[in-house]
Amino acid sequence: MLVKFGVDFSVLRNEYLGEKFVRFHFDSKRKKMGTILQNIPESPSQHRLHVKGASEIVLECCSRILTKDGIEDIAMCKEEIKLTIDKFATEALRTIALAYKDLQEDEGSINLRDGF
Repeated sequence: MLVKFGVDFSVLRNEYLGEKFVRFHFDSKRKKMGTILQNIPESPSQHRLHVKGASEIVLECCSRILTKDGIEDIAMCKEEIKLTIDKFATEALRTIALAYKDLQEDEGSINLRDGF
């Protein structure tokens, strides 16, 4: 997708991953994977955890949603999202979700693996 939009992935990787980064590989038990990025200007600690995985799993970890109007509380639309995920599942379609969390200074080490 990045190539389609004319984005050089290697430049982004060098800027946001750095030499030492934490990656949580996909695990079929957790049904998600994650990577901690660094140098994120809009993050208070400049570190952000990005997660990709089974929609129903990722959704349960979320308290807010990014909409065209900005960041909002997810409570208002969580049931609707669950219904949409279930509808796709009845049609034998798998969905994935993307989420992120800005990490505090005491988060984001290898020790996060236990809570991920």
